[in-house]
Amino acid sequence: MKLSKNMKHRNYTRKLLLLLCGYIAVTLFGCGKSNEAQERRREEEAQKSAESTQNRPGSMTGTNWHIPWKAPDPKHPNGPLITVMIADAETGNLSVQDSNIHLRLDGVHAQLFRNARLAAKVQASEVNTDKHSRIIVGTGGVKVVSITDPPDTVITADRMTWDTRSSKVIAEGNAHAIQYRSQGTLPNETFGDRILFDTETGKLSVSGAPDENRK
Repeated sequence: MKLSKNMKHRNYTRKLLLLLCGYIAVTLFGCGKSNEAQERRREEEAQKSAESTQNRPGSMTGTNWHIPWKAPDPKHPNGPLITVMIADAETGNLSVQDSNIHLRLDGVHAQLFRNARLAAKVQASEVNTDKHSRIIVGTGGVKVVSITDPPDTVITADRMTWDTRSSKVIAEGNAHAIQYRSQGTLPNETFGDRILFDTETGKLSVSGAPDENRK
């Protein structure tokens, strides 16, 4: 029995999404508890499965996304994957374009990790990232709260960028930062067009004048 062109397309799309989900679960977002050998074997299998479809477009959209993103540890590249980000979103879209995997999330609450340790919590209207760059971009009004004991820095801006391979978060557009100090002292408040924040050291670098229309 011959399959219609539309049925072939649906079957191909279904296979692509299944392969994409498996590939994402291991290479981009990691997987559940497993030993190192199992984790590496799954990664190799997912890579082989994805190679045949990675140049073909495909996408998947859904609601109530929960994504634990894991990646190789720069200090131990042959060791187990480490957590980079855990994100919860109201809606999301996952797509393959030009051999790259793109992710867009809307209504996001996320946790950012540095060296496998929780570094900051983020709220954003929209978050975009992709497998090749490993750069996370939040837009539409973003809030970052650094995680120390106790949390001491809160940053808000129109847009924020974080390269997951570093500890630097760049806040741009109506950037505002508050750093809380010891009890009994006033917090240090900073405004600027651009604020560079190091989640590892807690240091801030401000450049540009704040928006004159800021209230």
